[in-house]
Amino acid sequence: MRWDNLFDDLLGQLDREIAAERADEQRDSVRSEIAEIAYRQILVKLAQRGDESVMLRTRATTLIGRVDTVGADWLSFSTSGYGPRAATSAHVVPLISLTALELSNRESVVRATCSVVPHDGDELASRVLSDASDAARARQKQPRLIDRITLATVLRDLARRRRWVNVTTVDGSVGGTLDAVGHDWCEVAQHSRDVARRQSAITGSTLIPLSAVCDVRVD
Repeated sequence: MRWDNLFDDLLGQLDREIAAERADEQRDSVRSEIAEIAYRQILVKLAQRGDESVMLRTRATTLIGRVDTVGADWLSFSTSGYGPRAATSAHVVPLISLTALELSNRESVVRATCSVVPHDGDELASRVLSDASDAARARQKQPRLIDRITLATVLRDLARRRRWVNVTTVDGSVGGTLDAVGHDWCEVAQHSRDVARRQSAITGSTLIPLSAVCDVRVD
């Protein structure tokens, strides 16, 4: 009887050690996969989720709404509930201008969007989400056309369509029509939003390096 108890104790201890070792291995695997995830991949996942409660902070603005599309070096964002015209505003935001991002329900952004991220606690190994990791998908998946469209390309399209925009930088904002977009700059013909771009309506012209652009609101 004593031998039976001894063997039961040894087997129980062995099972616990094996489970702990497997949990450690899975933790290491998860950490390795997380290390391969890029910031842009998380933004792409947010766009796919269609989350309505994202708070986006740039070097000059704070926006609350939804990530719609993610391009090569920019994202499009629909605002909802921030500012006097938030309900109808669309924004083009350079990725380089982003400083922070959070979900308004205080959920972890990474945990909400990346399948490899587990919950905290003793159930770490068993609660890793079931989908393949974003990093693995990114390596295997062919790039989409939108992944190759740059900020300059988007701004040139807005210039071609003569859309009124409000370009925000860390120094302030300029409203008007994009007259020209170069390799790394854009020129805004300043005029009131409620008038068409006419030479007589233009009050000034501003040349802005694309690296200084934090937000382009499109009306």
